[in-house]
Amino acid sequence: MVPVADFSKSAVESGVYLQDTAKLLKDQLTLKLGARWDHSSATGQSVFLPRLDASYALRPGTQIAVAIGQTAQFPSMDNLYGKFGTPGLNAERATTAALSLDQDLGDRWRLHTELYERNESQLIYSPLTQFRLTSNGSYAIPTTGPVLTNGLSGYARGVEIMLQRQSANGFSGWLAISRSQNRYTSETGL
Repeated sequence: MVPVADFSKSAVESGVYLQDTAKLLKDQLTLKLGARWDHSSATGQSVFLPRLDASYALRPGTQIAVAIGQTAQFPSMDNLYGKFGTPGLNAERATTAALSLDQDLGDRWRLHTELYERNESQLIYSPLTQFRLTSNGSYAIPTTGPVLTNGLSGYARGVEIMLQRQSANGFSGWLAISRSQNRYTSETGL
């Protein structure tokens, strides 16, 4: 058995989340504004992550919503100190936006349609951690040591349509179909 990582480290991640909700236009419009602050003692980095959700009832049983927000993921301890450990990595970042339409179909059925886009940056990756084919046609084995970077970025966008049935004592479930497109690029050139 080959050990994947061999280190002894500790760290603390702390965070605070605040959110407020306002109902306007006789409760037809709901606004939610939120923000999150997180800190990692392992990296010394702090991140501020805003979020906004708005929904509007077009008529009874029909609602449109829009949401935009940011998220972050600090490097794992393995990314910092493991086999490919690279101290100095930053948090991975993403900004997500979504537009949805909900339509009630009777008292138990709901049709949900959503368009979304997620842009990611500073993703942790290195092709040097993989078995790979080099430009001259030979195979290269993974390189251990501090080879990881925050050099990958990309996006995901698509549409999802879901039909849902809710019942307290009968058949409940959902059926969904989605179509998405993803693309990621490395800034390292490898």
